[in-house]
Amino acid sequence: MSIRICLTQPQPSEWNNFDRATAHPANTTFYGDMYKSFFSKPIFLEAWDNDIKISQWLLRKKRNALNPLEISVTSMCSPQISNTYSEDREKIFREYVNFIRNSLKPKKITVLNYALVRNLTESMLKISGFTHIERYGTYTNDIRQSDEEMIKLFHDSHRNDTRKALRDGYEYNPELSIKQYFELSRETYSRSGERGPYLSDIQNIHRHLVCNGLGLFSGVLVNGKLQAASIILYQGNIAYYLHGASATVKARGATTFIHYENMKYLRRSEINYYDFGGARLETDNEKAQTISSFKAKFGGTLAEHHGGYIID
Repeated sequence: MSIRICLTQPQPSEWNNFDRATAHPANTTFYGDMYKSFFSKPIFLEAWDNDIKISQWLLRKKRNALNPLEISVTSMCSPQISNTYSEDREKIFREYVNFIRNSLKPKKITVLNYALVRNLTESMLKISGFTHIERYGTYTNDIRQSDEEMIKLFHDSHRNDTRKALRDGYEYNPELSIKQYFELSRETYSRSGERGPYLSDIQNIHRHLVCNGLGLFSGVLVNGKLQAASIILYQGNIAYYLHGASATVKARGATTFIHYENMKYLRRSEINYYDFGGARLETDNEKAQTISSFKAKFGGTLAEHHGGYIID
């Protein structure tokens, strides 16, 4: 196999169509003008074996505001690779990294968005020259089961909270508006002094994903008040939890109930798996530990992945 990497300028409609069954929906968040909210430029790479296209990878390029000569390249997702060439994943990834370093000459290459990057191994990163490698994972629930079978997998606390929410008649809304989500998101992030997603990010996710059947804005209301919200992306038969928000004072079980109802709703759309969007497995950050523990208690299967960066 002789791999050739090239930089292309496809239409946005091509960015996630290489292998739609396994493509990561996060790639589609670069549709239209969304990359402008990151103050960066999308990069689209393709790998070819002679005249056969075997892989594609969408990244973004950003210049350092203080030093415009310094460029960084960031990946939101690992490369999409044809099933026929899946055993060559390590070689293809190494060729991609070599091309980026030699042709784009960035100061830094990062594939460390643990919430979205999948299928990168420690070995792939090491042979490609990554100087910092971090282990993380993600919990994924098989949602083809019945409602009761799904609940049985939950930790006792999650199971009890979900049953309480059902008894108390919490309301699930799978068509939350941009305004509803953004206001609750601001309330959530203000508690820790963080900014959270820009309104433009949320608008673009809704416009380019939700409106095209690749995303879901959902919420849980109690007595008419929004208590929890989530943004889910989906592609093929897998859904990914991208963002979440919750009220400062919320009804018990609202944040658990929303995921249970998301699973039920997505199952009706022929989605088979619900990926909780990444979990830090080795961290001293108390908040990250709490989030990881919350996701683990839904009883999903843990898959381990790796991310990292190179500084030249």
